[in-house]
Amino acid sequence: MSGGESATDQEQPTTLLDSLIELRDCLGNEEDFVSPTTALCESLLASNEEIPKDVQSMLQDILIKCAMEMEDYTQVLKFCETYKDPAYDSLAAYALYRLNRYQEAHAKSENNDDLFGQHIQAQTLFRLWNTNDALDQYIGILSNDDDVETLTNALAAAHANTLPFTGLKESHSLVVERATRTIQEQQDEYPYDLAYNLATLQLLYGTSTASIQSAISLLKHAQKACQEALEEEGGYTTTEIQKELIPIVTNLALAQQLLEQRQGGGDGG
Repeated sequence: MSGGESATDQEQPTTLLDSLIELRDCLGNEEDFVSPTTALCESLLASNEEIPKDVQSMLQDILIKCAMEMEDYTQVLKFCETYKDPAYDSLAAYALYRLNRYQEAHAKSENNDDLFGQHIQAQTLFRLWNTNDALDQYIGILSNDDDVETLTNALAAAHANTLPFTGLKESHSLVVERATRTIQEQQDEYPYDLAYNLATLQLLYGTSTASIQSAISLLKHAQKACQEALEEEGGYTTTEIQKELIPIVTNLALAQQLLEQRQGGGDGG
C-alpha cells in the first residue's frame, strides 16, 4: 500500500445496492429527477453486471416514465421497441399517437383490450376521420368508464359525424343524455369542453327553440368557466385567452342568431 493509504481510504467499487440507493435519492429530488434518473438507469442496464429480472423491469419502467414525464415520445417509442415487452404495447401505441403516426398507432393498439388501449383506438379512428367507428368505440368504452373526458370525446365524434344529416341513433342519444346529466351533476369544476360539444350537437340536430336555448345556456356557462380556468391557471395573456374562447364565442353567436330567426318566424317550440 503506497503513500500511506489504507484500504478504507481507497474508493470502493459501486455495488448494485449502492446504485439503487442512489436511484432512490434521484427519484426523491422533486426539482430535477428526470435527467440523473435516466442516466443512472441507462448506465445500470448497459453495465455487464448481472441484474435480476425484476430489477431490470423496474429500471425499464422508470426510464419510460421519465421519457413520458418529459413528453419525449420518440424516446418512449425507442424504449418500448428496445425492450420488446408486450406490457409496453399500449404505451408504444400512445407514443405513436402523440407523434401523429395514427395508422401505426391504431394498428399497434388493435390487440390491446385494456381501457388505455381502447382509448387509443378511439382517438386514432377519430384522427383518421373514421368518426362513425370512433363514436361506436367511445360508446363501448362508456359502458365501463364514466369519465368526463370520454364523454367529451364521444360528443366530438358525434358532431364530426353529422354529414350527411341522418339524425341521432338511439345509442348516440344515450350519450347525449349521460352528458347532460353529468354537466348538471358537476359540483366543483364546470366541464366546459363537454358543455361546448353538447351545445354544438344540439345546434346541429336541434329542431326546436328549446334546443337552441339549451345550447345558448351551455355555451354561456362554458365561456365563463373556460375564461376563469385560464385566468386561474395563469401564464396567459388577454389575447391568448380570447383566442381560446373563439370556438365557444362563435357558436354562441350562431346560436343567438338562430334563436332570433326562429322567434322572428313565430316558432314557439
